[in-house]
Amino acid sequence: MYENTNPYYLKHLFDMKDHCENCGQPFAPEPRYYDGAMFVSYGISVAIIVSVIIAFNILFEAPSFNIMIGLIISLAIFLSPLTLRISRSIWIHLFFKFEPEIAKK
Repeated sequence: MYENTNPYYLKHLFDMKDHCENCGQPFAPEPRYYDGAMFVSYGISVAIIVSVIIAFNILFEAPSFNIMIGLIISLAIFLSPLTLRISRSIWIHLFFKFEPEIAKK
C-alpha cells in the first residue's frame, strides 16, 4: 500500500502507491479520503494509552504521574508513524473488500 515499507522513513511517510497491485483498487478513491482514518488512529492511540496505564498499575505499585505522562507521550510520538499507516489500512478495508475473483482478471 505504501511506496516504502519502513514507516519510520519520515521523508516518505505519506507516499502511497496509486493502486493495489493485486486487484487494481485505487488507494485514493477521492480527495481527502483518509481524513476519517484520524478517528481510527484516535481509537488505536486511546487503546495504547489505556493498556500502558493498566500495565503500569499492575506491574508497579503507584507509579509516578510524571513518569506515566512522560512514557505515554514518548510512546505516542514513537508509534505515531506506525499508527498512521495502520489506521489508513483499517480505514480503506472498512469500505473496500478484496475480491480474489476480480484480481485474477
